[in-house]
Amino acid sequence: MNIKQHRKRHIKLHGNLDELLADFIANTDGRLNNSILDMVKWSHKQTVEVDHHKNMVNLEEVER
Repeated sequence: MNIKQHRKRHIKLHGNLDELLADFIANTDGRLNNSILDMVKWSHKQTVEVDHHKNMVNLEEVER
C-alpha cells in the first residue's frame, strides 16, 4: 500500500469511526466516561444483534 492509498483508507476508517462513536454515544446516554474497550464490546454486540432502535434512522424515509 502506497502513501496515497494509505491516506485514502485512513480517511474512510476515520469516517467509519466517527459514525460508530456517534452511535455509541447516542445509545449510551451520551456518557463519555466509557472506555474504548466498552465501545469495542458494544460494537461487537451490535454485530451479533442490534439492541438499540431509538436513535436509528430509517433511510427509506430520508430518501423520500
